[in-house]
Amino acid sequence: MSTSPTSVQPEQEIAKPFCNAAHAFFGMMLESKCAIKDVRPVGEHALEPITASVGISGHVNGLVCISVTEETAKKVLHRLTGLEPEELDDFVMDAVREMANMIGGHGKRELSTEELQLGLPKVLVDDHGSLFEPGWATTQHIVLETDLGHCTLTLLFDLPQS
Repeated sequence: MSTSPTSVQPEQEIAKPFCNAAHAFFGMMLESKCAIKDVRPVGEHALEPITASVGISGHVNGLVCISVTEETAKKVLHRLTGLEPEELDDFVMDAVREMANMIGGHGKRELSTEELQLGLPKVLVDDHGSLFEPGWATTQHIVLETDLGHCTLTLLFDLPQS
């Protein structure tokens, strides 16, 4: 499995900083391999049941989401803290929120030298794999291949005004 996030050319260059951020988060924080497996447009990908999102605002507005299975979320918590959860509890949800927060924060810093604001991370548990995707200018589902399990990085952005 390749560990380089640069092997995929997303439709919008705006995705690259967040792909790099996901790669860095998995590698440094989770000691896990992470590669882009596929990039899918809106409507062609069902999300995993647990999705954490963080908003970005400023000259670029958007939403960065990380979607994982329950088993993957538990493995993330274990790698971050050493805890071994038996159920989907607040600690597991906090670990998934932290994923979104760190990937969103790292990506926004790489995206722009201008000041952008990062919102508070939120988590949604939805067994139907749906995410409300309003009319964003660009939306991508980036399927990540990791040794922790299934993950999808979803990016919903309005492009900057010229």
